[in-house]
Amino acid sequence: MSHSRRVLTLFLVGVVTAWPSATEPSAPNSYTRIRVADGIYAFIYSRTSSGIVNGNCTAILGDNGVLVVDSGQVPLAARRIIAEIRQLTEKPVRVLVNTHWHADHVLSNNEYRRAFPGVTVLAHEETRRLMEKNKDRVMQLPSQGPGFAQSLREALARGTRRDGTPFPAEQKASLENQSRDLEAILPELPFVEFAPADATFKGEFTMHLGRREVRLLHLGRANTAGDTLVYVPDAKVLITGDVVVAPVPFGFGSYPGEWLGVLDKILAMKPAAIVPGHGPVMHDTKYIATLQRILTSLRAQAEDAVKQGLSLEDAQKKMDFSAFRAELAGDDPLLWCAFQSFFLDSAIPRAYAEAKGETLVE
Repeated sequence: MSHSRRVLTLFLVGVVTAWPSATEPSAPNSYTRIRVADGIYAFIYSRTSSGIVNGNCTAILGDNGVLVVDSGQVPLAARRIIAEIRQLTEKPVRVLVNTHWHADHVLSNNEYRRAFPGVTVLAHEETRRLMEKNKDRVMQLPSQGPGFAQSLREALARGTRRDGTPFPAEQKASLENQSRDLEAILPELPFVEFAPADATFKGEFTMHLGRREVRLLHLGRANTAGDTLVYVPDAKVLITGDVVVAPVPFGFGSYPGEWLGVLDKILAMKPAAIVPGHGPVMHDTKYIATLQRILTSLRAQAEDAVKQGLSLEDAQKKMDFSAFRAELAGDDPLLWCAFQSFFLDSAIPRAYAEAKGETLVE
């Protein structure tokens, strides 16, 4: 599930989860270009409390063309990145890789098709299947965004929850952030079209941009069934999609047991730099180790709950992740709330189902 779907769904039921940020004003189209290595540039999006986000994008330059990882969600931002890529090189974008099917990583695919008519959009076969299967979810923001924007306007003008009680100051600020970001992208939504990959692969696929080798790796199911990692051997740069997300992970539709195995394989690669699906570029694997410990605790507690015969509801009440609070959130209660909402609320049921031997599906 993408961030946008989560926030829109939360709004429908009258609950808003905040995502803290030090740089709110220019979201959701704000990003910083980072030179990760020679000829590799990451476009890292600003954090926002609105949930209307873009997945990070990365451009890998080669002798005969460019490979881009993930197109993002908002067409305006994608067009800006395309303009920057053209400033970096005269070579065309030949391949666009979708790391997984979530909307905030794929909705701007057609911006690259329009800018580079010969581009191939490439994804793991499971990613394309899931994008087709979940078309309505992928397109929820374009189809329902205008209606949600109107609902937000009305809620803010009313100044109260649906039950008539006033919004607390924190929630009002979060609603204002959501409204601002939705209003900023409303003119873009008519340009969004459903645009799955043109070509698929499974396992591993190696490409050559002239002398530069790029490897597409499916190391197992982690955040989704079709997670693709992109590795550039000459620079030891790894682009993970939402297998790695900071400052807190996402658990929607995840596979906790297999995810641990994927992280083991990432550590064995010893990358010099990691570009996550969301969050800053990493130059060590400390956060990967933290994710492993979280997932290990998640699975152990779920297995214990099943052995005790607890219901899922009782297991959710009993499971305790407070040992990770200082490491993930420090003294920021909003960030801890994000960990609960974006990871635990969805990952606990998945781990519980795994512990019961049930088949996980997306």
